[in-house]
Amino acid sequence: MHVGQNDLPVALVRKSAPSLRVGVSTHNDLQLSEALELRPDYVAIGPIYSTLTKQDAEPSIGIDGLVLAAQLARAARIPLVAIGGIDHARARRVAAHADFIAVISALIPPSGRLQDVKAHIETLIANLNPP
Repeated sequence: MHVGQNDLPVALVRKSAPSLRVGVSTHNDLQLSEALELRPDYVAIGPIYSTLTKQDAEPSIGIDGLVLAAQLARAARIPLVAIGGIDHARARRVAAHADFIAVISALIPPSGRLQDVKAHIETLIANLNPP
């Protein structure tokens, strides 16, 4: 289960559904530090870059913010997910610092055609894992 800053507290999620893994969204150093103290199964940080998919998005933290978040998460031994404004051109740079990346608009092919999504995603993955 993934919870945001204004959702159920991690402790309540764990009490209500102890078999579920739980992750927490964070948007800055303070929220990240507080989330890490709760020992979730993973933390998400973002937006890394400006994003158009969320109208009320928090300010972007950039690569410098991601590097700091990665240091904090690794010190706590908790996986870090980067999200927000990550496209094909930015994915490899972001992936160098995060354990996982989450993308939304990067999944939509330029053609906008549903039948092109699979090939588009395969290209994204290939760009993250060069031969």
